[in-house]
Amino acid sequence: MNTNKAEILPTVKPTTGEKLVVLTSIITSLPGAAATAVFPILKIAMTNIVGIFFLTAVSLALSSAALADNRGVLAAQGYRWVVVDGPYACNTEQDAEHITTHHTDAAELEAVQNSRCYYLIPGKIVQLIKQDPARGLSQMRVAGIPRPLWAYSRFVSEHPVRDLDGGIETAENSGLVSAAHTALPAASPAGLTRPDGIN
Repeated sequence: MNTNKAEILPTVKPTTGEKLVVLTSIITSLPGAAATAVFPILKIAMTNIVGIFFLTAVSLALSSAALADNRGVLAAQGYRWVVVDGPYACNTEQDAEHITTHHTDAAELEAVQNSRCYYLIPGKIVQLIKQDPARGLSQMRVAGIPRPLWAYSRFVSEHPVRDLDGGIETAENSGLVSAAHTALPAASPAGLTRPDGIN
């Protein structure tokens, strides 16, 4: 056998991770000026990545600080976020207690069909009007429903809850603020006006 011949090895393609390790080791072994001259594009890309990371961190910090301030103000004004899913907001305290303690499909269907109870959806914002701590119930305003409703206080939270779309509902985008500042319609001659405006 001739030992002077070079042995031919099969070629193996390196993975992306292996290429990155080799590239990183080359860059870190070069002096600063040489690395800049050899890899100017990589330096720009790294600068952009660091800049984007920094801006993201700053914006998250500012938005959480703003949300914390806003949350305190909203909580002081009685705003809460719903944490349950079900027909637990009712016209009367008795209906709210009944639907919660005796919850069956038949009772739920009957209460909703007769417009005695309405569905609460997680992340929706409501405004508390009054509370009954002895019974654990709260009367609240819900956007889109003309009359105040009763539900257990444990079904709402002072802390923001993400809605089904992943956002946090506010009083402004829910319709509660405009509902609070809207004048009530004039009463009919008999003193009664239906919620849909028909006498």
